[in-house]
Amino acid sequence: MRLPIAIVSFCAGLSGNLAFGAVSAASPSDAPIPGAYRVTSTVKGAPSKVSDECMSADEIAELFALRPMPGYCVMARDQIGRGRIDLARSCRSGAQVRSASISGSYSPTAFDATTSSRLPELPEPLEIRLRGQRTGGCEAD
Repeated sequence: MRLPIAIVSFCAGLSGNLAFGAVSAASPSDAPIPGAYRVTSTVKGAPSKVSDECMSADEIAELFALRPMPGYCVMARDQIGRGRIDLARSCRSGAQVRSASISGSYSPTAFDATTSSRLPELPEPLEIRLRGQRTGGCEAD
């Protein structure tokens, strides 16, 4: 499992055009740097999983990609900078409203964020906490 899959899995129920906007905004200058990370992911109500992941610059940019999508998605919160991230978005498709958020902290060598998505088909929000610590460069494939 590559890290971006873990990071965006909180939006797993948000399909196609409801999941993420285009990755057009650059990552903040203090964003995590590419490399190998030890990642602990915890889904509410399940045991934590620890994995070693290689994060590329594009994959890091995905962390900061939750953006408004004109016509059906609006941002409720949109704050990134100085080591903090707090994004929330709601999307409407017909009568259904789906929402996703990510909040937490980051530095060039670590991150700690909680993601949440509220989907009409789930009885309660899906929450995932992701903690990562850079362990060095990525090994060549």
